[in-house]
Amino acid sequence: MKKLIKILKFVIPIGFVLTVISGALLFFLPDAYPNIVEGSNGFGPFDFKLSYTADAVMTVLSHFEGDKESAYTTFFVYDYIFLVCYTIFTFSVPLMIYIKDDKHYLLFRAAVFSSIMSMMFNILENLCIMNLVKVTPFFTDGDVNLSSGLTALKWIFTGLWLLATLFLIIATAIDHVKKGKAKKE
Repeated sequence: MKKLIKILKFVIPIGFVLTVISGALLFFLPDAYPNIVEGSNGFGPFDFKLSYTADAVMTVLSHFEGDKESAYTTFFVYDYIFLVCYTIFTFSVPLMIYIKDDKHYLLFRAAVFSSIMSMMFNILENLCIMNLVKVTPFFTDGDVNLSSGLTALKWIFTGLWLLATLFLIIATAIDHVKKGKAKKE
């Protein structure tokens, strides 16, 4: 158990730093986020929205300036790098907290489950969006609804991870404060 704690103490800061770096690459490299924003006339990547309609997808993709398939492929390469780093971080944080204080099993499970589901929906969403890009203008409303639904689920599970992790941190901190007061008495 102590060995796992040592590993996690190493993994969490590295996971955080890699998440920040890969996020910065995604947002600031000219052939990633800025390329999508420019090509879409300011609309930006679909997966940064909570949801989107078939009309919006058709408008953005049919008027995309430049090679949309290449732009989205490059963007998703950076997005997958970010996703790997982000998942390592979001999985490690609740694990480290739970190892130190295993009283809040349900919060721990909710955080880990949300992290895994967010990652899974992100991957599926990216595949669907790439399909929309490739088949434009021959996609259906159902294709867009599936993609948009996966995007919404990704954001919902990302928010659930944040809430579960915050509640886990707060509950664990309260337990430690109570233990400290009990020892003083």
